[in-house]
Amino acid sequence: MQRKLLKGLVTIIMLALVITMVYSIVFNSVNGYDYMKNINEMAGASGDDAVTSPFQKIGGAIITVARVACTGIAVIMLIVLAIKYMSSAPSDRASIKKSAVQYVVGAMIMFAAAGILTIIQKFATTIK
Repeated sequence: MQRKLLKGLVTIIMLALVITMVYSIVFNSVNGYDYMKNINEMAGASGDDAVTSPFQKIGGAIITVARVACTGIAVIMLIVLAIKYMSSAPSDRASIKKSAVQYVVGAMIMFAAAGILTIIQKFATTIK
């Protein structure tokens, strides 16, 4: 009973942390341009690209690298799983099938993360 309660509590805490992180990312993306405009004004810069351009380029590069890494890792995970399955003996395939669900779910999460990063990047670039 206590173990189930603890497991449920850990699940709720992890879910709350994930929701908080997603909210932070979206909130910063939505309101990030106003802060950069203030930075430009404080720096005495003229035009939209004065101070914000380097930050936008660095942020875009980081998100692009993260997207490519997520997609690459997911593809590599699926390829390794397929190679393990094809090269294993018939008696070992049952144990690989049992663990394959974890790999496939992990790959789906990685693809979803790459998709979410793409959405965030496109949304952040259209805020001007």
